[in-house]
Amino acid sequence: MNNQMHSLEKSLSKRNAELSLLSSIQNALISQKEMVFIFNLVGDQLAEMFTGFVISIATFDQETGTEYFQYHFEEGIKSIPEPRPYNQIRQLLIDTHQQVIVNEKAENFVNELIGANYFIEADIIIPKSFFFVPLMVDDIVRGYISLKHYQHETVFDEESIRLLNTIAISISVSLQNERFIHIEKRKAAEQKALLDTMTDLSSKLELNQLLAAVLERAVSILNVFGGELAIYHDHIKELEIVASNNLGMNSGGVHLKHGEGAMGRVAETKEALIIPDYQEWEGRSNKYTKTTVHSVMVVPLMVRDQLLGALAVVHLDKQNHFSEEDLILLNLFAPLAATAIENARLFSAERKRADEQKALLETMQDLSGKLELKILLQSVVKRSVELLKVTGGELAIYHPEDKQLEVVASLHLGMDSLGLRLDLGEGAMGTAAANKETLIIQDYQTWASKSEKYAKTKVHSVMVVPLMIKDQLVGALCSVHLDKNRHFNQEDIDLLNLFAPLAATAIDNARLFNKTKILLEEAKQRTVELNNTQHQLIQQEKLASLGELTAGIAHEIQNPLNFVNNFSEISSELIDEMSAELVKGDIEEATKIANDIKQNLEKITYHGKRADAIVKGMLQHSRSGSTQKELTDLNQLCDEYLRLAYHGLRAKDKSFNATLKTEFDETIGLVNILAQDIGRVVLNLITNAFYAVAEKSKQDVEGYEAMVTVSTKKSANQLEIKVADNGNGIPHQILDKIFQPFFTTKPTGEGTGLGLSLSYDIVKAHGGELRVETKESEGSEFKIQLPI
Repeated sequence: MNNQMHSLEKSLSKRNAELSLLSSIQNALISQKEMVFIFNLVGDQLAEMFTGFVISIATFDQETGTEYFQYHFEEGIKSIPEPRPYNQIRQLLIDTHQQVIVNEKAENFVNELIGANYFIEADIIIPKSFFFVPLMVDDIVRGYISLKHYQHETVFDEESIRLLNTIAISISVSLQNERFIHIEKRKAAEQKALLDTMTDLSSKLELNQLLAAVLERAVSILNVFGGELAIYHDHIKELEIVASNNLGMNSGGVHLKHGEGAMGRVAETKEALIIPDYQEWEGRSNKYTKTTVHSVMVVPLMVRDQLLGALAVVHLDKQNHFSEEDLILLNLFAPLAATAIENARLFSAERKRADEQKALLETMQDLSGKLELKILLQSVVKRSVELLKVTGGELAIYHPEDKQLEVVASLHLGMDSLGLRLDLGEGAMGTAAANKETLIIQDYQTWASKSEKYAKTKVHSVMVVPLMIKDQLVGALCSVHLDKNRHFNQEDIDLLNLFAPLAATAIDNARLFNKTKILLEEAKQRTVELNNTQHQLIQQEKLASLGELTAGIAHEIQNPLNFVNNFSEISSELIDEMSAELVKGDIEEATKIANDIKQNLEKITYHGKRADAIVKGMLQHSRSGSTQKELTDLNQLCDEYLRLAYHGLRAKDKSFNATLKTEFDETIGLVNILAQDIGRVVLNLITNAFYAVAEKSKQDVEGYEAMVTVSTKKSANQLEIKVADNGNGIPHQILDKIFQPFFTTKPTGEGTGLGLSLSYDIVKAHGGELRVETKESEGSEFKIQLPI
């Protein structure tokens, strides 16, 4: 009975310990304790529960085949053994994902699995019993918990097996959580690093500084030993190493062809490359024999589908290898680096282009100010030498009469070439002139077509451009390098081709200066004559329109003059009567007569002012336009010109009759306009309307009654004046020409063709519109729209 009670108590105690251990693990998981804490917690409690056992907890690095001890307890001592390659028992765990339990005959099991000599050679004692439980994360064995007993067999019962499997599951969950946290922290750190990189690189526009910064950032983000950066030169299909860091050699300036070495391979395939052991890699370039790097990772730098370069990072330590995560991170970094490099290159190119444009502008300003030919020619050569940063050059002028070039300016050729004459096709200058194409000679001394006239010169490379004005040859300009290490490239060609037209134009201007001056004087005189003629034509048009009104004016003035004459005669008789009454002494009667005389004088004054206003209006119409606006009764202006134009036409043709119709908007009131100008427009339109209906009247159309209508209308933001007639209308084929100067449909001598053109310009000057609507055989309506 006592033995049963003791066994029960021991079982309960063990069960409580198991529950306590599992509870501790769960609490550690809930509070997100570090894995070191959990490993030690589990190991310590297992050591208490399983006295006499060796307890180990380890994790695997399957890429390197290494196990790393996280906890180890043996003979009462905790220790952490050094990492070591795992053996076949560990591999069995990884392959099967199953626990390995050996309760007896452990030596036979081990010898069969590993080999009898393994433990003898390693001087390792085989335990009597051992139990390995795998730690699973994402269906991958990440490690194990093991219990080993070196004294006894059959030490693992079902409860022990169940407990260790339960603990293994809990630790696996912890490892999974830690993995998630590690991934998230790494992602956050990578995102921050990439953001910092983007901020840092975007602020660097100096290309050389940026290239070094790109490599430095890549090394820092991936936490590697070193790396290098190459830029791709598309015109020669080669990579050039422009930045290098900790490769054990200086690779700066090294050129790699497509497919050559790691960088060349990536440039060729445009795909990332990981080389675990560079020293043993068959594609290694002989240009990197001095480097001792171990593993290499290279990615292409692309902008859209264009190769910009390649970026490599390296590990020197044989224990370090690049993973897929490293590749993902470098592939995230690469577009940022490529964009920054491209921006810096564009910035450098734009700055260089701006400097060149500034130099060209200064050149243009300098050359355009030199019209003395001899001074100009020397200045052209000097400017071209400064612009291209070359040793020297020369300039030749083409003489079309004898088809020869003459050297007229020379600088630093090592010989005096001034005055030399070259036939088309002779030497470098003659060849470029004959072909009218740019010529580059990289080694002039060995050039087959070298002219004997230049035997003394020591120049190395030569570039010549023809100087052209349109398709006419003006001359040729040459630039030279004395240094054998310097050569002309496409950028030099582009720059000299930009300079050449400026030089050609300046030379042509200088040669034609006197002729141009004479032509300018002639043009100036002709302009004055044209302006005078135009002014006379405009005045003629004004006087012509005034002439149209002459008869109407006479008619309008006649009425007030008749009133003035009549009232004057009456007043004279009344004065005689008043004098007689005063002699009689009849003061009352004399006073009445005086009042009558006063009324007559008021009428005389009114009609005199009326005549004065008509005359002033016509005088104002004939003068040059005023720029001062004034308040004007628009309805009165339109009505007055309508009547004057009508009576003017009636005076010339007594048989002419027309109905005059007005539709005036009485709400218009006074408007602020240039009355003279608007009056001219209205008069011109009314005169044209009367001409149109008069012409139709002559056609004896049955039932036809001539009518001219003038109307005004005010809206929210504009004034509208319409002049309509029921004449023949305007033919469609000439409708788009009626506002052109000097276009008229009237017979020769009856119109200048300036009326509608001037009217259109006047309305436009007021910010308005002059439009026409017409129907053939029915009439036309001209509409003036003026903004308020």
